[in-house]
Amino acid sequence: MRNYVIRRIIQAIPVIIGITIITFALAKAMPGDPFSAILNPRVNAASLQHMRFEKGLLDPLPVQYLNWLVQLLHGNLGTSFQISQPVTKVIADRIGPLNVLVPCATIAAVLALVWIGITTLGGLLAFALVYGFFSGGFVSLPPVAIVTLTRDMSKIGTRMGQCFFISAFGLLVGTPVSGAILKSTGQWWGVQLWSGAAILVTGSLLLWARVVVAGWRPMKRA
Repeated sequence: MRNYVIRRIIQAIPVIIGITIITFALAKAMPGDPFSAILNPRVNAASLQHMRFEKGLLDPLPVQYLNWLVQLLHGNLGTSFQISQPVTKVIADRIGPLNVLVPCATIAAVLALVWIGITTLGGLLAFALVYGFFSGGFVSLPPVAIVTLTRDMSKIGTRMGQCFFISAFGLLVGTPVSGAILKSTGQWWGVQLWSGAAILVTGSLLLWARVVVAGWRPMKRA
């Protein structure tokens, strides 16, 4: 069963890559570019070219595609040129950051545990692609969730500091603990289990916060 699932995931990779190429090509086939709609008379042609250069729009198309694909695999959907905000943040603002964080954390935890059973190079590549996407959303949105959970904006700085302190503590002890587990067992499965369990606990805490804020109604923004 495990080999079948891994084989199906590997077979899906060319299809996914084909979809990304078609999506990228359709976006590029549209007339103009995001900066063509700027009607500000103070922005001259030289400034527009400089803006296109900074965003990589003057690079060769294969380079643009690879840059876009790498960012996509890290859960980065780009930046909205219209409002100058990350697309993931715009999506989170619409449906709520906790509604994005909970599934991303849960899927990342499950993938980290599935990692234990992956023994082939193809399976490892498939794992890296999928895990990179969901962990990207999981890593980038906690500050947005803090803002959503804070009713009194005078406390936002304190809560941000607490959030980053706990995150820094996790980064500080995570690597030594992983090293100790690897040294004790001599195998990577212990590290993988530790990683999956830690993310699963985080996902459970995020789910708890979501229930406290919005209850069990799945369609409510939170």
